[in-house]
Amino acid sequence: MSRNNQGSSISTLVPILQRQCPTGRVTLNDMYIGDMGAKLVADTIKNYPNIGILDLKGNNIGPNGFIEIFQALKTNISLRNLTLQWNQLCANNNLKALELLYQVMSINKSITHIDIQNNRLNTTCAGLIANIIRNNPQLRTLDLRWNELGNQGVRLLIPAAAANGYILSIEIQGNGATEDSIRELNSILKQNKDNVNLAGMQDPGRNQGRYQPGQRQPLKEMAQHLEEERRAVAKHLEKLIERERALGLQLKEEYEEKTLQWRQKLLGNQAKQDQLEKNAGELQNHKNILKNEIQKWDNNIKQLQQQRSFTTKSLEERYQETEKNIRDLEKKQQDELAEQQRGHFFNLREIDNEWGKKCDQMMDENRQLDDHIQIQSQQCNKVKDDIAKFNSTTQIQTMEVIEKVKKLVLEEFKEKLNQMEKQIEKIDQDRLKIVRDSQQSILEAQKDLRQITEQYTDMLKDKVRLELENRNLSVDNYQLEQFSSTVTQDLSYRKDLEKKVLDQLTKIKEKEFKINNHEFEQMNKINNNFKNDTVYHSKFKEDTRNREEALDKTLRESDIENHKLAKDINKLTELLSAKTIKAVLSTFQEHKVF
Repeated sequence: MSRNNQGSSISTLVPILQRQCPTGRVTLNDMYIGDMGAKLVADTIKNYPNIGILDLKGNNIGPNGFIEIFQALKTNISLRNLTLQWNQLCANNNLKALELLYQVMSINKSITHIDIQNNRLNTTCAGLIANIIRNNPQLRTLDLRWNELGNQGVRLLIPAAAANGYILSIEIQGNGATEDSIRELNSILKQNKDNVNLAGMQDPGRNQGRYQPGQRQPLKEMAQHLEEERRAVAKHLEKLIERERALGLQLKEEYEEKTLQWRQKLLGNQAKQDQLEKNAGELQNHKNILKNEIQKWDNNIKQLQQQRSFTTKSLEERYQETEKNIRDLEKKQQDELAEQQRGHFFNLREIDNEWGKKCDQMMDENRQLDDHIQIQSQQCNKVKDDIAKFNSTTQIQTMEVIEKVKKLVLEEFKEKLNQMEKQIEKIDQDRLKIVRDSQQSILEAQKDLRQITEQYTDMLKDKVRLELENRNLSVDNYQLEQFSSTVTQDLSYRKDLEKKVLDQLTKIKEKEFKINNHEFEQMNKINNNFKNDTVYHSKFKEDTRNREEALDKTLRESDIENHKLAKDINKLTELLSAKTIKAVLSTFQEHKVF
């Protein structure tokens, strides 16, 4: 029965005790009743003082449960055999139950056999066990196997057994005792056997275990007692044999189960081996298939290599043709660029010459105007001289005439200046258009050069790739040197063209830079004015915010004062109402209205 079925075993314990206690023999083997069941056993044993055999093997009873049982056994005088193996008499180093057993042994002098194997007895328990052996000469057998007494504890039992003189068997296997200690204990037990045999021949009353000086018992009672002991020993041996048989059957079942498992494993391994053999055959077939496929692939690779050699030759021919075409295109583009640049230069020279001629014409016109102004000023001076000759009456008329002449001369001069400015603006616009057209043409030429260089680099990459793929092809060093020299010449010519174009662009950019500086100065002036306006606006915002915050503060303070005034008014109203109520009450009391 397992420990999980403890509740069911306790429920079946009461009828078992009711059935066994009247017979004087209580056997509760391997029921795992625990301390709860031990208390129930103790309550029933108290009512049956004639119990001679108490067997509680394998019940998981602890010190508390044994305390209840030993308290109940203090009223029993006829107990002879006490079996407590496979329990927990001294669990957690608790000696109270063992002390009560010592008290029971001192009261009941009929106990001859005690079995307390495997009960967690340690070296601290050895002293009490030694006292039990020393002070109970009626004890014949004591089973202490599979405990934790140690060699020191077993050494305490040796003098106790010698002092007893009548104990015949003490089992101490599995306690950590040395061979010398076991040998000494066995020699003392042998001496006790010899002493008991001699005492039985001389005074048979001692064999019963209840010998007292001055008493003698008859031989029949001694023989009955010996027969009872022999029967008990025989039953104990039968139990041991049954236990060994049960253990043998369990071992047999376990062995059969293990053999079945091993057979199943062997069958599984055989099946696995068969599967592995099948897999090996399949792998061999697959390997053969792969070999055939590899041969096919080899043939395909050879064909591809032949095709590759043919394609490389065709690619080389195409490459040479493309190189020729590229060179022709480069020459054509270079010629076109040179013609375009020459045309642009000629156009720029013509524009400069025209602009210079126009400037010279403008200068001549300015000079003519200056001469005309001088002539008119001379005429004016002559007129002034003539006028000075006249009388004072004619001075006013002369001044009016002079002012009219001045106005006319100034108006003519302003008109001519406006015409000159318009002509200069037209010239500047034409010049800007020419510069822009030249820049666009230069940019287009640069784009064309870049495209050509990219195509050229792509062709070089293709050539290198083809050379790496076709290492078996041979190329003459002389052709390579010629090719490299042509490439270097082309690169140098391109660099020279790029330098010339860049120089022209730098000149144009310098002129544009001057114009941009003027515009930048004007933009700076506008930005400065804008910044000043933004600063003034931010200051105005800050002032407004400060004013709003001051107004909010004043409003909050006024709200707080209003709340205070409202509270004061409420208090005053409450006080007035209370005073009025008191006055009314006093008047009613005076007039005795209530």
